[in-house]
Amino acid sequence: LAKHSGYRQFSLCVGKTHGQPAELTSWGLRFAQWHACFQDHFSYLKLIGITDFRRMKASGPVGSYIAVSGQFEERLASKLHVDSYIGSTQIMRREDIFALVSGIVNMLSSCERLARSLHIWYSEGSMTIQRDPGYVGSSSMQKSNPFELERICSLARLSRGYLAVAAENIVIAEERDLTHSAGERIYLPDLFHITSFILRELMNILHRSNFIIHEKPKSSY
Repeated sequence: LAKHSGYRQFSLCVGKTHGQPAELTSWGLRFAQWHACFQDHFSYLKLIGITDFRRMKASGPVGSYIAVSGQFEERLASKLHVDSYIGSTQIMRREDIFALVSGIVNMLSSCERLARSLHIWYSEGSMTIQRDPGYVGSSSMQKSNPFELERICSLARLSRGYLAVAAENIVIAEERDLTHSAGERIYLPDLFHITSFILRELMNILHRSNFIIHEKPKSSY
């Protein structure tokens, strides 16, 4: 995104509001805005990782330090170069996992929004995705459909369903129960797989050799 914003900064295009032509903008500015968006997402996820997940607990089955002291937990955390988890029970609070999942799903929703924009540009003929030799389209009419972008949208929508599970898992009875466990064993690995796939897919699409913007000459504006 940063590279596209740099070498397309003087490439004009028509901005749109409500799906209708509006003021002139540039392809470079569009990509710069997307770059800023994802920088914010990555900064938030990095903050969550440092503050909520670089912690450990040794407070026992109900968080009462029945076997070891709080001072021992702090010394152990210091040796591991992490923080002590204050206020834990038998498990870490699921509010922390919800914050992480919320941040990931928020980023994937932006991925879908970017994919939708690319889909619109593709449909208008403003851009092309280069295909490998021998590519056969997904359509029975042998046309080249932007199936990669549609797949990103589909998976991003699936991820938002996992956000509801993460929210439900916050409600755990007293010091712990297992109402959260089975769901987490399914949705957490799947969410990270989806995230990895979507980010790799977007990077492949936006790679300079595969992604072509059909720019109009400035005189046409």
